[in-house]
Amino acid sequence: MTGIAALIDPPLPGSAQMIRDIKGLGLNIKMLTGDALPIAREIARQVGLGDDIVSAGLFRNEPDSNKGHNVIVAHNGFAEVLPEDKFNIVKALQEKQEITGMTGDGVNDAPALKQAEVGIAVKSATDIAKQAASVILLNDGLESIISLITVGRTIHHRITNWVISKIAKTLFTVIFVCSAYLITGQFVVSAFDMILLLFIIDFVSLTLSTDSVSWSRNPETWTLKPLIRKGFTIGLLNIVEGLLWLFIGKKYLGVESEEMLHSFGFIILFFTGIFNIISIRTPTRFYHQKIGKILLFAVLADILFIICISIVGIPGFSALSLVVTGSSILYFFICCCFINDWAKVRMK
Repeated sequence: MTGIAALIDPPLPGSAQMIRDIKGLGLNIKMLTGDALPIAREIARQVGLGDDIVSAGLFRNEPDSNKGHNVIVAHNGFAEVLPEDKFNIVKALQEKQEITGMTGDGVNDAPALKQAEVGIAVKSATDIAKQAASVILLNDGLESIISLITVGRTIHHRITNWVISKIAKTLFTVIFVCSAYLITGQFVVSAFDMILLLFIIDFVSLTLSTDSVSWSRNPETWTLKPLIRKGFTIGLLNIVEGLLWLFIGKKYLGVESEEMLHSFGFIILFFTGIFNIISIRTPTRFYHQKIGKILLFAVLADILFIICISIVGIPGFSALSLVVTGSSILYFFICCCFINDWAKVRMK
């Protein structure tokens, strides 16, 4: 007695939606499979990759690297792939400065997973594949890749915010303190002021890691020139604004004694730093994106603490009037969150 048994290994139910979501994040997806060409084309069609799937021999038999790269880019994927083909395809893309990710689960996938910038091993992958990969998915399916991408871009955004803030703060602090000394003949901050400033500003900077930032819908790369340019621009604006307020304080607000000058210089440095954090945390206008609760609490707690010691005074920190403290808050809020914020957006 003779019969025919039909075998089918369909894609997971959420595969098509997952691929659409990943494409929406600006990534190009290529299928690499050892299956026969007709099967590969049908699976690719079902998950929305397109049916432009060709035999891996088309790439394998192309000795010219430029033409080989063009073959990879021109098609949706390759069928009848040998283990070395996966590695060679990843390497060919990297030679053209393309950031490449690779998913796999078998022993034969290990070389390509190791070579890729982001090697992703699935939950059921072999031990060798997991050791070669840089990321191991702990859930069934590939949906976690979307979270991997969005979390990575969120981290990238937070790091760029910190870099811009660090450049601006360092430039402003050094030049403002030196310039103020040359202008007034006095140091505008004491050693105690600087230690206190570093502690309370860094306390807020740490909470930037919990901030609610928006991640980019498109892949981003590390380009230091725009970050340096933006950081220096904001830092130079801070210097002009700080020196102007120092002049106003000495001329019109009654800041005369050395002790008062130290306190006044401290609040200039503090409010510039704290309001810069609010402005720099987003590439858009600061009020377009909701601030994280922990960061907001840290900012408000720091401001309240400085208001208290500015008005009451503590050993090593001379008291200032409510008018001086309040006008300083208003002045630097306007400078950092409106003037500097506008300049930041214009530099996108």
